[in-house]
Amino acid sequence: MANVETVEFCGKFYFRGSPVLMKGEGVPRHRHDVSHPTLCGSGSAEYFVDGELKGTIKAGEAKLIDSGVDHWFIALEDNTRLFCVFNADEVEKEQ
Repeated sequence: MANVETVEFCGKFYFRGSPVLMKGEGVPRHRHDVSHPTLCGSGSAEYFVDGELKGTIKAGEAKLIDSGVDHWFIALEDNTRLFCVFNADEVEKEQ
């Protein structure tokens, strides 16, 4: 994920978090080699997959992102925070 603010291993999970986003700011287009959920920790955002608006993700929700697809997010409100969540074993295999 571009503009990563936090990277955290916690047991079998690996979290890559965006910085706190203000309304209109975004997480730039990126892709991963493994499928993963993106969790919205606060706020809300529109999310796009391979150039298509897929919907809105709100605080407390997670959306599954398939492997190998371009995806990005645009914050709909101030103080939005997003996290890509991975199986730590899969991430370690990629490195």
